[in-house]
Amino acid sequence: MSNPKVTVLMPVYNAEKYVGEAIDSILNQTFKYFEFLIINDGSTDSSLDIIKSYNDPRIKIVNNKINLGLSHTLNKGIELSQGEYIARMDADDISLPIRLAKQIEFMDSHQQICICGSWIQTFDRSGNQDIWQYSQIHEELLCSLFYNSCFAHPSVCIRKQVLLETGLRYKQEFTPAEDYELWTRLIELTEGTNLPLVLLRYRNSENQMTKDENTMASQVNIIRIKMLNRLNLGFNQEEKTLHINVIAKNWDSSQDVWKVSVEWLEKLAQQNTAVAYYKDTLFNKYLARFLWLRCTQYDGHNNLNTIDIYNKCSLSSYYQPSLFSKAKVFLKYLLNFSKKHKLSRAKFTPII
Repeated sequence: MSNPKVTVLMPVYNAEKYVGEAIDSILNQTFKYFEFLIINDGSTDSSLDIIKSYNDPRIKIVNNKINLGLSHTLNKGIELSQGEYIARMDADDISLPIRLAKQIEFMDSHQQICICGSWIQTFDRSGNQDIWQYSQIHEELLCSLFYNSCFAHPSVCIRKQVLLETGLRYKQEFTPAEDYELWTRLIELTEGTNLPLVLLRYRNSENQMTKDENTMASQVNIIRIKMLNRLNLGFNQEEKTLHINVIAKNWDSSQDVWKVSVEWLEKLAQQNTAVAYYKDTLFNKYLARFLWLRCTQYDGHNNLNTIDIYNKCSLSSYYQPSLFSKAKVFLKYLLNFSKKHKLSRAKFTPII
């Protein structure tokens, strides 16, 4: 297709189980004016045969003779793409029929938006499902990058011109967190959003959940330190280690751990006020919400103590959890208390 409106870019590596379903979901889009650039990245299974079995003029197949890796393959796809927009797609996910139509309509009418993602529905073979909601507000996306990605990678649609003008590409050395790292650079130069619609079904497969976990954690932490340095280049190694422990690890019941962690979050808020990198109210809200999530994730018998710590924290005024969220924490406390009480009675009840 000459001059397609959008290039759907889908790398494929050993995805024979699901690639047909992914291809079908793109070919069945209500928006028809696209090229479908499928790059087989040296698959050793039947993925390439499945791809070649489709007879649709919009499909353009590129075959890497050897496996180059996701970042190299995506960068290759960016160079080969002919569309005004580049829509990412993964070989084991499912795009809803209205996905391209909704994203292109929005970006055509909002020229300042250069990257547009969406909400996604996760699912697995056991039938478990969940909705992941991402922020629509650009300033909130910037804040969220402080500790996590702000887009679902296979849901994004990018204005190609911004990639050409900035020269930004995926970095191989950050695989498998190459998307998160790219967003940290791209979002500062352009404006982004997420449509508050589920436009993609994201498959949680066993392979995805187990592969490269240590590498992923290591690369994500490197990116988090990079974001930390934007607040103050003078943070020492001890502070950087503390930051990773606070952001990336679960907190135990130790009062000292909670005290140090909360003090660190408060220090980050103060430092941001000094350098004015993030909008104060939004950044403090994100830190407060992060602290609240830590309170709700703790399963010990001191749930109410963690809530008390939250209420006394200076950040708490920026984020007020819902009554439902508070009720869940209190219920967890009651269940833990009841369980502990039953175990205690069982331990001391004489056997006759």
